[in-house]
Amino acid sequence: MKENILVICSHSDDEFVALGGTLFKYAKDNHNILTIIFSHGEKSLPHLQEEIVKQERIKETEKATKLLKRTTIFLDIPENQFSKNKSKIKTQLRKIIEEFKPTKIFTHSKTDVHKDHRDVNDIVLSLKIKEKTHLYTFDVWNPMKVLNIFKIEDLPKLYVDTTKTHSLKIKALNLFESQKPYITSLLPFLHIQERLNGMKNDCKYAEVFDKIK
Repeated sequence: MKENILVICSHSDDEFVALGGTLFKYAKDNHNILTIIFSHGEKSLPHLQEEIVKQERIKETEKATKLLKRTTIFLDIPENQFSKNKSKIKTQLRKIIEEFKPTKIFTHSKTDVHKDHRDVNDIVLSLKIKEKTHLYTFDVWNPMKVLNIFKIEDLPKLYVDTTKTHSLKIKALNLFESQKPYITSLLPFLHIQERLNGMKNDCKYAEVFDKIK
């Protein structure tokens, strides 16, 4: 059965860091994928003018969109301003969700260390999402949760075998050239994380998500 997969994230590279392998797997299975991106990440390179960064990140996102063959919507909300625009964002999200009718929604975790990511989680979870729609969350960067040091949460998990699509995830991440220092430093961590997830799922690589509903 063909599914409608909706990703709601803060910045354009977040989804590929957290669930790139999963999305490529869904794309190979001919599911419909729509990504809503709150911000262009214009403050990610403080030594450059924000408009220059914005245009560069739009180009990078277009390349990744072409590779994944999905649809992307930018809400164009300034970074660090998500909570101040909560009402406006909720109205936009409700309209998109009503039209797209997702079977699965993936969004940021409330335990992510990035405030914008936590704000996205707060906004999405404040929506009245239909009972038949499954909601999952992911962390872009939370080493304590990956290692389960403090066993903060014990939520149901969704493990996705990404062995056959892991290389496509890396290819997509390398398209975000403006974020190269950050992504390069993250790649060893992602490799270890997804190998550990794979060991729990009897495969080489896997991505894991918390099931909220």
